[in-house]
Amino acid sequence: MGTTKETFKHAAIYSFSAVLGRMISFFMLPFYAHILRGIGYGVIGMIDAGLSFLMSIFTYGVRGSITRFYHEEEGENKNRVVSTGVLLYGGASLVLVCLGMLGSRPVSQLLLGDGGKYYLLCLALATFFFELTGQAASAILLIQRRSVKYSVINLLRLFVGLALNIYLIIILRWGLVGYFLSALITGAASAVWFYAIAIRECGLRFDRRIARKLIAFQLPLLPGSLASFFSRQIERVIIRFQINLEAVGVLEIGYKFPVLLGLLISEPFMRSWNTKRTEIADQPGAPERIGKVFTYYLFLVFGAGLVMAVCIRDVIEILTPPE
Repeated sequence: MGTTKETFKHAAIYSFSAVLGRMISFFMLPFYAHILRGIGYGVIGMIDAGLSFLMSIFTYGVRGSITRFYHEEEGENKNRVVSTGVLLYGGASLVLVCLGMLGSRPVSQLLLGDGGKYYLLCLALATFFFELTGQAASAILLIQRRSVKYSVINLLRLFVGLALNIYLIIILRWGLVGYFLSALITGAASAVWFYAIAIRECGLRFDRRIARKLIAFQLPLLPGSLASFFSRQIERVIIRFQINLEAVGVLEIGYKFPVLLGLLISEPFMRSWNTKRTEIADQPGAPERIGKVFTYYLFLVFGAGLVMAVCIRDVIEILTPPE
């Protein structure tokens, strides 16, 4: 199968679970919006901004760096790239999470204007740890292009998360606690599954040489990643301190729509393409093949963006509360 067809085949498989997830998410949006209201979404938005700062420290992303060096190494060292990445990023994120939990009350006061909501921040930090380490462990499935298995795990996670959200938020009316607790349970469950696959496939060995290469690759990208974080999150911060937390919630609901381009197109595409482009980068004719795939991808994103621009107003009016 040609590079282009193979890439889009795997991207379509990845996209299926993402599309289904977003369809369910939009079906549930009116329920969540009427229960959590603007203030609830404001809390979610500000905590998400804080976690985005932590994620920006890991710059290019755990899967991207693991994928790059996996294809550079030979023999058994390939597996050590994955296991070293899981242990390295796991240790680094654990330190950040512990520090965040220790300072959760003042951070909660800064972000939310209420230090008493520190427990929500602690739940979110624990979820961040499992999400980050789960991403590192799942890299082996993306490298091997096992798109079906990867998507099945995410679909199961989706349905478990949906069931927990319905039970905790809608039935028990736990509100934000239910939201963050559901995210923690589903994040931990999927991460443990990815850990098991990574350990079975690659073992659990730490290689200092590979760890230094991963760190050396990440560090030069850190300033740009932090700049990107501030450019993306600055409007949340401005609205939080210049207006109020509820206004952040309105912004947060609006944000759920533009990110569809990333969730439904860019992320599934890159899960398939990232490992393939790294694999063929040094082969004859690689620039032309890579450029051709990028052109198709660009037209796909432009087309989806135009459709969204036409439909967005009606969709928001149907799914969200009047305010």
